[in-house]
Amino acid sequence: MTKRWEKDSKVAGLFVSRGTAYVFRYGFGARGWDKSLKLGDVADLPLTKARKIAEGYRAVVAAGGDPAAVKRQGKAGHTLADLHLAFLERWAKPRKAEGSWKNDDSYFRLHLLRAPFARLRLIDIDEAALWEWHATHPKPVTANRCLETLSKAFGLAKRWGWLPRDHHNPCQGIEHHPEKARRRYATPQEVDRLLIELRRLKELGGIHFRFACLVQLLMLTGARLNEIMSAKWSEVSLNEGVIRPTKHKRDRTEHREVVLGTDALRVVMELRNHETPGEWLIRGRGRNHLKEHHKPWSRLKDAARIDDLWIHDLRHTFASYLISSGHTLGVIGELLGHASTATTARYSHLITTERRRAVDQAASFLSDDRLSQSAGRYTIEPCEDPRPRPSLSSATDTESRSRCNVLPFPTGR
Repeated sequence: MTKRWEKDSKVAGLFVSRGTAYVFRYGFGARGWDKSLKLGDVADLPLTKARKIAEGYRAVVAAGGDPAAVKRQGKAGHTLADLHLAFLERWAKPRKAEGSWKNDDSYFRLHLLRAPFARLRLIDIDEAALWEWHATHPKPVTANRCLETLSKAFGLAKRWGWLPRDHHNPCQGIEHHPEKARRRYATPQEVDRLLIELRRLKELGGIHFRFACLVQLLMLTGARLNEIMSAKWSEVSLNEGVIRPTKHKRDRTEHREVVLGTDALRVVMELRNHETPGEWLIRGRGRNHLKEHHKPWSRLKDAARIDDLWIHDLRHTFASYLISSGHTLGVIGELLGHASTATTARYSHLITTERRRAVDQAASFLSDDRLSQSAGRYTIEPCEDPRPRPSLSSATDTESRSRCNVLPFPTGR
C-alpha cells in the first residue's frame, strides 16, 4: 500500500504524496505540519528540480515569508516580458545613457524574448534551457551580451522580491563564448591616405564638409562617436578648448570633457565659419544633428584604400599615438574618458612594445656587438700584468681571468 506521505531523504519538508505528487509542507506547529504546497506531479517534475524548488521555499520560510504567496506571485505574471519592462523602467533608463539602455532593450526584444524559454515563468527558467539557447545562438558575441543583461535582470528580480532570495541565477553557471579583443589601429600610411581624402571631401561642402570635420575631430581628440556627433554648440568652450557633452557613456553619473588641441580647435573654427551655427556642432540634413555615418564612412574608406577599419578604431589609433609619445595610461584614460583603469589597460601591450624599443636602442650602444662594429676603428689590446703568473693548479678564477683595455682612439690617424 502506498504511503500517504513519504519523506525525502535530503530536503526537509519535501514529501511525495501517495507516490504521485511532490508536496512541500511547512509551518510546523503543535499539531504537526500546518500548510502544504504542491510542487508538481512525479511523472512530470524531476526529483532534482523538486528538491531545488523546495530548498528555495525553505529559505522563504526562514525569512518569514509564505511560499504559497511566492508561488501565486509567480503565476500572476512574472514572466520574461514583465522583467524586460521592469528592467528598463526601474533600473536601466534611470542609470544608463540612452544608447546603452537601448542596446539592453534590443537584446530583450530581438533575442531573449524570441528564445524558447521566453514563455516560461521566471522561476521555471533553468540553466539547462539557457545553456542550450546560448550554445546554439548564431552570433556568439551577441549571445554573450544577452546573457550578461539577463544575469543582471535576474539579480534585480530577486531584489524586487519576484524570486526567492536564494534562487540560483541560471545565467551564472554558463561559460561565455570566447571573444577576440579587437586591436586594429590605422597605420601612418593609412592615416596619410585618409587625410588626403578628407581634404577632398571638405571641398565638396555641405553635408560632406561636416562629415569630414566629424572624422577629423574623432582622429584629433580620441572621443567617442556619439560625443562629437550629438554635441551642441552650447557645450563647446573655445576659450577653454573643451567640449562638455551632455550625452555620453556615463552621463547619468559623471561629467565628461573632450580636450581640443590646436588642430581640433582649428576644425571647430572651420565649422563655425563655414555656415551660420545652429544648435548642433555637426549638423545633419534638416534641423537635427548628423546621424547616418555608416555609408559615408564606408565610401571614405574605399576612396582611401583602407580595409577593415571601423570608425571607432580612430579612437584606438589616437591612444596608440599617445603611448608612442610617452604618455602614461593614467593620462590616456583621462583623455579617453575611461571610468576604470582596467579599460585603459587594453593598451598596455603598446607600452610594452615602446619599452622594448627603448631598451633595444640603449642596448645598441652598450652590448658586445659594438666590439665587432668597432673593429678597425678602435685598438683592443690585452693588459700586461707585471706580476708573475701563478700555476694553473693554484690560480683562482679571478686571478686567471684575462682583462683588456679598449683604447678610445682611432688607429692610423
